[in-house]
Amino acid sequence: MMAAYVYAGSIIEPGIRLPQLAGAAALVMFAASIPISFAGWGMREMSAVAAMSTIGMPADRALTIALLIGLLSLAIAAVLALLSARRTVTAPKEEPAAQLSRRDLDSSLMAVLPVLVAMLVFFQVHLPTKAGGLSVNLADPLALLAGAMFVLHLLRRGRPVWRVHNLGWMIAGCTGAMTIALLIGATSFGWTQWALTNKYLGWFVLLAYGATGALATRAGIERVLQTFVAAGCAIIVLCAVLNLVGYVWPLEDGKYPGFAQNSNAFAFQCLMVLAAALALPSRQVISILIALIGVWLTGSRAGLGAALVVLVVAVIFAGRGTAIYRSATRLVVAAQLIVAAALTIFAACRLGDATTSPWCGYLGYAKLAMLSSNSEHLLSSIAGLRMFWQDPLFGAGLGAFIHDSAATGPRPLALHSTLIWLFAEFGAIGAAFFVWPIAAIGISEIRRFRDNDTAGRLLLLAIAAFATMSLVHELMYQRTFWILLGAGVATVATVERSNSQQARGHITA
Repeated sequence: MMAAYVYAGSIIEPGIRLPQLAGAAALVMFAASIPISFAGWGMREMSAVAAMSTIGMPADRALTIALLIGLLSLAIAAVLALLSARRTVTAPKEEPAAQLSRRDLDSSLMAVLPVLVAMLVFFQVHLPTKAGGLSVNLADPLALLAGAMFVLHLLRRGRPVWRVHNLGWMIAGCTGAMTIALLIGATSFGWTQWALTNKYLGWFVLLAYGATGALATRAGIERVLQTFVAAGCAIIVLCAVLNLVGYVWPLEDGKYPGFAQNSNAFAFQCLMVLAAALALPSRQVISILIALIGVWLTGSRAGLGAALVVLVVAVIFAGRGTAIYRSATRLVVAAQLIVAAALTIFAACRLGDATTSPWCGYLGYAKLAMLSSNSEHLLSSIAGLRMFWQDPLFGAGLGAFIHDSAATGPRPLALHSTLIWLFAEFGAIGAAFFVWPIAAIGISEIRRFRDNDTAGRLLLLAIAAFATMSLVHELMYQRTFWILLGAGVATVATVERSNSQQARGHITA
């Protein structure tokens, strides 16, 4: 293990001396061996960033080394497991009790990991390093472990049955488009940490979150959503209480970031809680109201608009007379009144003194009238469209926009639209590989929608929120969407209309 750390560190950061790498690796190995995590995941990554930053290694490269060592460890364990499973030599027969204990351990991990991911996914932390702050989601290590267990589960059980046809080919197409875009960017302007680590390796992290959602459906889609909604509502209530007692969050412009460390990301998390609460067949009025309050606290205009879209979609695709229909209909009217009140207060803040108005300050809109983010959004969108027109078929390559903006401006300018980002860096052909699966899932659910189909409602509502808000914000790497997407597509519903067939209807995952 020490040799692996030293060798990886000397390759990724050759300027650091080997004794320094060995000393830092010893600290990382000790932290990873403490029995407070799953196989060292989480502790290894955070300790690598903290220890290796003291010897001059950038935080992103230290994190890459830790992830590389963790993935290699999993790969070696998987190879040894396959070799041991193929052995045909006679061995003492294992006691049934031991076999049962091993199965119980696997089942317990498969049940516990998705629950932990559903709770920790709302927390984005910034680790202090010499090179600056490093943003890490607390659920990433557990999601990677749950994704690996899901793959091993598939290898044992065979090909799964998905809600959407050709899902495997869709994932392969997206991965291929991501790989080609990475190679195009590498040949155009060289390898960048943003493209390789944040975007390309981050894509596999998103797949792990989707696999985590699929793994969670072994306990039932409704239990997954109840856990997710309960965790999200608890966090929103805590944020609201902290707001009432005057806690000051470390973010400018007076917008509320929650534990996501970003107001728009927190608004999207609240939208996912809203979609999950509306998808549940039981009455979830309190949870829905809490989710809407969370969106309001963020001060995100895109979040408020997307929340209204989600409520309208819930009314359209809920059976008339059902609890969901009645709740969503009332909330649509309430949301319209809230939006009207917000516009009235916003206008009052514009006409008066926005910094001293108590209503403006309490509702989070005190500085909304003075935001300059609109101009930055417009500039980045225009620059992204220009990049697309320069190479409309295959795009400029993964990480091209950040690379060009860093070379021409005082600070890197990020694209604020997922759709424009896809077309700019992947081109029309590459973007189609990402847009088509989401569109295909939504269209298929609209065609075969059933009033009592929880997974169908979840997919429609989550996609509606994502499609609306991602037009003006880059939300591709928001983990909560991928958890719900994985849970939805892994739940196959068979519901028939006749009474005799309905008696045999069931939901299998």
